[in-house]
Amino acid sequence: QMKRFIWLFRLIVFVISGSVVMAAPTGVRLASNGAAHVDVVISEDASERVRDAANELAQQLERISGATFEVITGDGRVGLAVGTYRDFPGLGLEDRFNPDEPTRQEEYVLRTHERGAWLVGVTELAVEHAVWDLLYRLGFRQFFPGPTWEVAPELDELRLAVDTFEAPDFYQRTMGVGHGLMSENRPWHDQWRDRNRFRSALSISSGHTYGSIIRANQEAFDENPEYRALVGGERRGSKFCISNADLRRLVVDHAVRQFHDDPERQSISMEPSDGGNWCECEPCAEMGSVSDRVVILANQVAEAINDLGYGAKYVGLLAYHIHSPPPTIDVHPNIVVRAASNAVRGGYTHQEIIEGWQARGATTGVSEFYSVFVWDSSMPGRQKASDMPYIRESLTRFHRAGARYFNVAVSDNWGAAGLGAYITARILWDISEADRIDELFDDFLERAFGDAREPMEGFYRLINRIGSDDRRPLMRSDMIARMYRYIDEARKLTGEPDVQARLDDLLLLTRYAELFDVYQAAGGNARQNAVNDVLRHAYRMRDTRMVHTRPILAHLARRDRQVEQVDTETVADDTPFTREELDRILSEGIKNTEVVDLPFEPVWFSEDLVPARPLGLEEFSKGSFGNPPRGRNEYYLWLDEPGEVRLQATGGHITHYRHLAGPANIALHAADNPVEEPIAIEDETVLPDGETYHVLLSTPYANLHRLEAQQSSNRVQIDTAEPDQPFTIQIGNEEHFRFGHFWTMNFYVPKGTRIVGGFAANQAGSLRDGNGKTVFAFDEIETPGYFHVQVPEGQDGRIWQLNRVRGQRQLMTVPPFAARSAGELLLPREVVEADAAQ
Repeated sequence: QMKRFIWLFRLIVFVISGSVVMAAPTGVRLASNGAAHVDVVISEDASERVRDAANELAQQLERISGATFEVITGDGRVGLAVGTYRDFPGLGLEDRFNPDEPTRQEEYVLRTHERGAWLVGVTELAVEHAVWDLLYRLGFRQFFPGPTWEVAPELDELRLAVDTFEAPDFYQRTMGVGHGLMSENRPWHDQWRDRNRFRSALSISSGHTYGSIIRANQEAFDENPEYRALVGGERRGSKFCISNADLRRLVVDHAVRQFHDDPERQSISMEPSDGGNWCECEPCAEMGSVSDRVVILANQVAEAINDLGYGAKYVGLLAYHIHSPPPTIDVHPNIVVRAASNAVRGGYTHQEIIEGWQARGATTGVSEFYSVFVWDSSMPGRQKASDMPYIRESLTRFHRAGARYFNVAVSDNWGAAGLGAYITARILWDISEADRIDELFDDFLERAFGDAREPMEGFYRLINRIGSDDRRPLMRSDMIARMYRYIDEARKLTGEPDVQARLDDLLLLTRYAELFDVYQAAGGNARQNAVNDVLRHAYRMRDTRMVHTRPILAHLARRDRQVEQVDTETVADDTPFTREELDRILSEGIKNTEVVDLPFEPVWFSEDLVPARPLGLEEFSKGSFGNPPRGRNEYYLWLDEPGEVRLQATGGHITHYRHLAGPANIALHAADNPVEEPIAIEDETVLPDGETYHVLLSTPYANLHRLEAQQSSNRVQIDTAEPDQPFTIQIGNEEHFRFGHFWTMNFYVPKGTRIVGGFAANQAGSLRDGNGKTVFAFDEIETPGYFHVQVPEGQDGRIWQLNRVRGQRQLMTVPPFAARSAGELLLPREVVEADAAQ
């Protein structure tokens, strides 16, 4: 009975999955000793795209085996049959495919037999997927874009045995590059997506669209101002008065016209314009929440476009900011809602957002942000894309929750984010690959670096989190020093030109990191020279795609008010890197950097900050920023709801330089807004005259905000105008606040912490525990130097204080965030959640 049950179970699994094979697949010998044993076969009616795929297969097989593979026409019974199922009707595969189902447009059969193999798909795109799948199984890899990161094995014997029916586990797999690509890099980026099956047939549009609807129907909106949202007593902005039935009819008619004009169109976005300013009229309020209003309009559009007779059509939405909370009404099944991972509101977790929308009938997906230049500056070790445990956990969680549509924002910085992007591509197609990250990493090291794999494993473990126990590097100077030394060791172990070329790319990445580190620490004229060096180096290495050159050139100097703008032509140096110059970069890099052996183990903390209020911390003695800080400085704030940030600002603290200074520049950024530009700027009010000015900055976002403040040729002091406003600074390695003189700030020591360790630039001041007792005086260290203090019994889970210190301090074993009081303190979310639960 048991054996019968097992046999029946296996049969059921085979029928359901279509990809579990009862017996071992029949193998085929493709080539040996430089001679091909099969041809590549296409039908006489093959499309140009299929012919291109067949020719690509033949060329790559020749490259791998040294044998010449002919592309001929035939019925597919003999040879490597490349085409759609309609190209080879004699193979009897019609029942395996459903060409009318939008979510099944990438399926293909990959099956070897004694006389060849089938690479047969439902569409041309599926055929291309089959070609690259077969080549992957033979050892071909396209790890990162471009020829340098292409790996083709050289095999005397070419054999393959496979029998599988393939379909992607995420229907939509799209990648958006924030700030765009250099024109010469776009073809390589597109090629990478093709070769890694990161190009999907079904793509749901969900960009902000209300504004475009207004522009397309400008005359109607001009004649009917009541179509617009009522805000502050005025009909204005790019939001709709959705309670207006005529407005809804106009939007539906607009959508219907799009599909009449293009019946092949798959979807249309009904995602609102960004920001706030939703309609405040009473009828809109009676419709329900903002999410309800968004769904009511989207439902009407979905019903209309699916009644046109053009097949299944989709409406795209985001669960985003104010309309991220799930609605209270049902959602049309052809509405695809992508939950934005960085824009959750209403007290929900991201997972609860997904599940809540699904409960109302929505088809769900996810929008992710793996690398954004304004967040990471292409510096290694900072991106979600370099965090393999996060990629594994999040993608499996999304898939388990039923999300099947995935869009990720990345940068063209493959040095820092490439490994994560490559592994993401594997997992999005086959979710079981999430359990093979260690194997995928090992395969990457072996194929990309060969004999040099051991030091390069150290290199990649330095700039990526591979395992759950790995931590981010906390000391950037130490990280750069080790990167140089790993490359030096790897170069001594390999004589392969292909491997050497990859090491050269990573050497240029390391040099960029060193130059950027110098730039961030520089001031005055040195800062201008340093930013020029960064821009020139990034331009020269642009064809490596190791760093995202386009925003580096377009935004780096523009965002830094301490330097003059730099024209691209000024830094557009096309001089290629010679072997001598590369050798010099490596030798000087090793000479100019130093590996640091710390007397304690640094601890990594996220920058996902939340109020420390849930911890119920006792107030310490009030801290102080001291004298107004130098240069550009950043403060972190928190708002429970969208609204206003009220500040007090005083400029011109260097009296004898007031005549050289202009008004202070104060810019507000929202963590939930991935766009480069600030959401509010004040650059006129705060004059360099020593007077205190009141500054009001409006924000359509809640939660974490970042404030940038600076005054050229002078100093500006910023303070909150509301005593309960969280107001925190960072004093870690990544972003150091430039204190003016002596200062006193409070920080948190998480529960279970045994050592408080860090770096001090001088010997001034002391460290106090939660009782106010001095536990360390900085005159005990060399200048500069690292310090560490044992946490006394009962002093963890409390506020400590850096008292009357001067200059730079870095906290390296506790969250590197400080405030004048516990009420102003923001801490990493993981710390607050963990300690509040104890």
